[in-house]
Amino acid sequence: MSAKKRSARKSRARGIPAGTRPVRRSSTPEDIQAAREVVSRAIRRLNLLETLIMGAAAVVALLGGWLGALLARSAFGLPLRTTWMVLSLLLFIVPAVVAWTMERRRRREARDSGASEARKVK
Repeated sequence: MSAKKRSARKSRARGIPAGTRPVRRSSTPEDIQAAREVVSRAIRRLNLLETLIMGAAAVVALLGGWLGALLARSAFGLPLRTTWMVLSLLLFIVPAVVAWTMERRRRREARDSGASEARKVK
């Protein structure tokens, strides 16, 4: 079966007459405004989600620091408040630095592989 017959058969199955192309609608200002509102709402929701995740991470770091400080006080006699502050900061900052480093490496590898593919094409 030829490619033309197959595409005509697919077009008829979708309700498009054979030999015609769907007409693209031009974007109206109302369409553009509606798309902007949808994108703006999505950005606000993502910002809220990011804030909630960061708040949860901070709470987990504080609780983990408190537990570690209690253990360190009973095991080594370290002061509770200072140990709690240091451990909480470590539990919050160290994972953030690791995630940031991994993301930078991933972006660098993607950039380098894109540049090498561009050289191959030339």
